[in-house]
Amino acid sequence: MTWQTNSSDSGDIVLYDDTSRRGVPGNYRYTGTGSNHTYSGASGFIHDVELTGLNPDTTYYFVCGGPPGGYSAERSFRTAPTISSDVRFMVGGDSRSNLVERGKISETMASFNPVFAMHSGDMVNDGRVQSQWDSWFTDVDSLWTGENNLTIPIIPVLGNHEYPQYVNSKYFTQFALPRNERWYSYDWGPDIHIICLDSETSASGPQRDWLENDLASHANYTWKLVLFHKPPFVSGAHSPWTPALTYWVPLFDKYHVDVVFNGHEHSYQRSHPLNWTASQTEPQSPANGTTYIVTGGWGAPLYTPDPIWYMVHQNRTHHFVLIDAFRNGTLHLQAKDNLGNTFDEVTIRKAPVHDIAIVGVTTSPTELAIGKPVSTNVTVLNEGTEMETFNVSVHYETSETDTQTATGLSAGANATFSFTWNTTGLDVGNYAIRAYASQVAGETDTTDNTLTSGWIAVTFPGDINGDRDVDIFDIVMMAGKYSTVKPDPLYDSNCDLDFDGDIDIDDILIAVGNFDKSW
Repeated sequence: MTWQTNSSDSGDIVLYDDTSRRGVPGNYRYTGTGSNHTYSGASGFIHDVELTGLNPDTTYYFVCGGPPGGYSAERSFRTAPTISSDVRFMVGGDSRSNLVERGKISETMASFNPVFAMHSGDMVNDGRVQSQWDSWFTDVDSLWTGENNLTIPIIPVLGNHEYPQYVNSKYFTQFALPRNERWYSYDWGPDIHIICLDSETSASGPQRDWLENDLASHANYTWKLVLFHKPPFVSGAHSPWTPALTYWVPLFDKYHVDVVFNGHEHSYQRSHPLNWTASQTEPQSPANGTTYIVTGGWGAPLYTPDPIWYMVHQNRTHHFVLIDAFRNGTLHLQAKDNLGNTFDEVTIRKAPVHDIAIVGVTTSPTELAIGKPVSTNVTVLNEGTEMETFNVSVHYETSETDTQTATGLSAGANATFSFTWNTTGLDVGNYAIRAYASQVAGETDTTDNTLTSGWIAVTFPGDINGDRDVDIFDIVMMAGKYSTVKPDPLYDSNCDLDFDGDIDIDDILIAVGNFDKSW
């Protein structure tokens, strides 16, 4: 969380909660504390607070500031999910100098409620001039707000107009980014991996090595997206940036990056899927190629693109790109103008994924007498991309109690199945309770098709207090419940040893018959 104030002692605190507290500081349950700094030419003090331990897929409401200077109005943000989910985000770049168009694009993109915004660089015309940053951040503060007052976070990369080679560039002093702040990566949920690179420094050496390591360690992500400023494939006012062609594109081919987003060229350009390693003259299928999108139309002066064989669509207009990633393995990209009209779109579909997981098992009671019923609830999640039908079963040790069929469970959906079974015929002892989901066709990861919930302790009828023997204390407890019947609030089913709905002499005799038994 980053904000600016006029004073170093105005407070470095974020108060937050998962329920709106309407800006009343004393009502927020959680607190994050950070620090502030300033720099030469700054127009104020930058405050940074890192919030950790947040729950996934949760909306948090917050105010920032502190007692000395007061707190901001309440805003909100939403955390990433931990399961496959539908997600919408956007990409754009080169917001530089046309403030009217920049504002139109920002306002329009916010109306589509993206959960985050990726900026491909050249946020301002001259990154050494503080007044330009102040104007840009004012737009972000006032316009980058979606539905329900949700703040739209930014994932930025450097452009040449940030002038990072100059010591008086203001970029690094105003953003708090991971690693060295030049190249880094994010995961959004279990499906989307975003890599941010720096085209304003060497593409070889440490950056290239880090890129390969990052791609290799995230090879199993459904969608791998890359963002940097200068495009390796482009036609118009700029030529392709050859260092990316030399050092990065072979890695995009090797690890099958799905989409690369760039700016720098002030137009919209979308390529055919390309695998430069396989062919430098022919398009590839999406399964074997990377789509390159130049999106440099957030407010900079527009350029006219030149036709070239690998570009399937080009347009000279202010714009942004809206992306929807769906749980069924589909990525839908729309290029939108400053009114929100779509002028280009493409859909990329992954091969179907079949994956069922058991994510929860609860059993009650966990201590009971032989012959008592047990209830087990099993929650299953379809982590794949296709609707599935499969069986769910509950076992004590290796013995199956019952099986139910999950019919037509949609991708990303979960369902809970309730089982009631009887302990008649069991010996006293501890039993592990396990749930199983049958393997569906095409499923390769079955490690999470089984889940053990823990143990139940089956004891002798009459062991009322659960101390694993039947003694005078149990008889006294039963006597205290004597003659009670359902639904009397004093009735205790643990004392109803013959399960007839009342506690009478028959129950006492069963307990006496097991008297002094223990295990």
